[in-house]
Amino acid sequence: MDVPGAFGETVRALRTERVLLPFAVQGFGTSRERIRLPFFGYVHLRVGRDRQNHPFADDRFIFQRDERGELIGLRVPRGTTFAEGEALGTLNEQYHVHLIAGPVGAEANAFSVVEFPSI
Repeated sequence: MDVPGAFGETVRALRTERVLLPFAVQGFGTSRERIRLPFFGYVHLRVGRDRQNHPFADDRFIFQRDERGELIGLRVPRGTTFAEGEALGTLNEQYHVHLIAGPVGAEANAFSVVEFPSI
């Protein structure tokens, strides 16, 4: 499911989840950068960074830098918890977050598992 938004808009956790994978962040610096939590995966964002690519002031995001100080990678340690509504990152140039619902290997249509508020 694709959830549209503006470049740099904050992507927030839909539910409280704890990182279980040793490499939960993949594709760093690409248009398919993502973070995978046990129930939801979020694709097309700058994990742990704002619209200017500056790291969030959050120790849960551990960045790797090259000798010039440029960001080259990111790790979110296994066991890290994100509460519902906490910032995971910001939308990149794809202008949407691709939401993957369900555990790895048993993904489901996100519409069937996400509760939306009534209007």
